[in-house]
Amino acid sequence: MQIALPYICLNLEPRNGSFANALNTSTMEFSIDNLVSNINDQVVVVASDYVAPTGVYYMPTTVQNTINQTWLTTQPGRNDFYLTNPSNVVYNPGTGVNHTIEAYNFMTASANAVGDLTLVYTNPDFGISIDLSGSANVVVTQLEPTATIQAIASGRVVRINGSGQSVAVSNLNQIMATPKIEYPMSILLYEYSPDLLVPGINSIPQNSVSTLGIDQRYVEAYMLGLNHEMMRELLWRGYPTDQRGTVFSRFWGSPISPFAEVDESDKARVIKNIHLWGNSELGENYPTNGTNPNNLIILVVRAELIKKYPNTFIYAHKAEFELDSQSNPDLYEIRKLSEQNDSEKKPIFITQMADLTFFGFDIDPVEARGNLELTTENPLEAGWFFVFKEMVGEINFGLDVGRESHPANYNSWDDVDWVSIDSDYIDITINISSDEEILYLEEDIEWGNNSSNMAYITYRKPSMVAYHSINLIPES
Repeated sequence: MQIALPYICLNLEPRNGSFANALNTSTMEFSIDNLVSNINDQVVVVASDYVAPTGVYYMPTTVQNTINQTWLTTQPGRNDFYLTNPSNVVYNPGTGVNHTIEAYNFMTASANAVGDLTLVYTNPDFGISIDLSGSANVVVTQLEPTATIQAIASGRVVRINGSGQSVAVSNLNQIMATPKIEYPMSILLYEYSPDLLVPGINSIPQNSVSTLGIDQRYVEAYMLGLNHEMMRELLWRGYPTDQRGTVFSRFWGSPISPFAEVDESDKARVIKNIHLWGNSELGENYPTNGTNPNNLIILVVRAELIKKYPNTFIYAHKAEFELDSQSNPDLYEIRKLSEQNDSEKKPIFITQMADLTFFGFDIDPVEARGNLELTTENPLEAGWFFVFKEMVGEINFGLDVGRESHPANYNSWDDVDWVSIDSDYIDITINISSDEEILYLEEDIEWGNNSSNMAYITYRKPSMVAYHSINLIPES
């Protein structure tokens, strides 16, 4: 079925309107419910030019020209044309040169009437279809309150940051002004139960160095529980915020000292803001710009060293192979500290608990061990050392410890230890300079001679110890 619509108007009548009720829907090839879609898909189109049914007399002109003004005004004269009542005799209009008065008036009136009734139109162009579903999505999107209201708020509300600069309104979320507590949460866990932090932590031997990995899922579950309970407490106490805040985000200490105040950078945090976790699984919610816990090594030191010498500098140093006579890496020689630039890494956090100190290093464990088997895919890698270094400039007097017997000889006063003097205290009356086993280079320095000589003998030079990761990290 075709409907002649000279101009399509989208102000359609309702389903029960006079136009819709007048249609014979039983013979339609479309539904009134989908009239707009059918017009768009050209199921309903503008009717073609008028074609008269066969067997019926009609003027041999198109719809636009049927009984038009030109045709009426060019008819031959009707010299016998008169208007009569319907019951009277019909006069033959006749033909001639001139019209009768009535014929002329009738012709003029008919031409004027036809001119008023004639509609001249062009068929609409259906070359471009309207994407109704896409248009609907655009309308819905543009009416979305999060976009429209935020645009209004951005034009009316001015936010000022700490520097006095205006900041655009980024969202219309509820208030998330929660306190930020930077205290390392691992310390609280250790105080509650050491084994909850590291199972069997008390079995770590004294004066030892070891390494640990991180179970990020465990850490995130712990931090999530802390924040959940804290937000419940804030809600109970009427704090003006919602339940999405992240109060605790630090598990470890700062890279400067365990309790140093640090900014809330991603490097210092172990979790990103909890309201951004979405549907991610535990273990996947560390900050995007933070440290990947899978590429993290924790150096655990249990010793009196840190307490006696708190300024001991502990860091990671890239290793280097010794070279053989052909300048090839000698895999059988002890590796040395690299002299290249950027070969050192400082810990990204330090956390101290009783006599235990945890140092975190942003180094992949496999890279730290190194690689001694050359393949096409894996080159030789010397790995990394963990270095303990006394700070230069800190004066330290004493004698070395650790030997159980006299060495074969002494090369300098710096080699003197407690075994050398055979005593638990320094006795200046004993002249160990005469010991035949001692071959001193500093002949002008004599034990017990004066205070300056004794200060020289007992002065300890800053020392450094390096442990290679291959001895601390098990092979994966």
